[in-house]
Amino acid sequence: QVSMAKQVSWAGGHAATVGGIHGTVQAAGTHTPAMGKEVVASMVAEEKDGVYVDGTFGRGGHTRLILKALGPKGRLHAFDLDPEAIKEGKELEKKDNRFRIHYAGFKSMASVLPAAGVEAGTVAGVFLDLGI
Repeated sequence: QVSMAKQVSWAGGHAATVGGIHGTVQAAGTHTPAMGKEVVASMVAEEKDGVYVDGTFGRGGHTRLILKALGPKGRLHAFDLDPEAIKEGKELEKKDNRFRIHYAGFKSMASVLPAAGVEAGTVAGVFLDLGI
């Protein structure tokens, strides 16, 4: 149970302390994916060559971590509606052929994924970073 949250700010970065647990310290303008190690461990550990979905690409923090954990046959599809996120995703597509960005909301994955060649019932995991 979390009873108190405290945001601490200073020039060049930020950190959060919630219930005695300290968040990450990072440079201003950057983003550290929440629970990145835990997300990857729970999603990809069993099936490194599976098909996965990041329904909330953002700037690709979780996506990059998932891609690092995937095997050579693994595939990752990401969704976003923000044109800047899509631009970032298109750059990542050029660097990693296991990845594909979709300019659509995650609610449309049931229609978008089959059109991209993903067969029904073959997705090994879906990640949604919905925030708090």
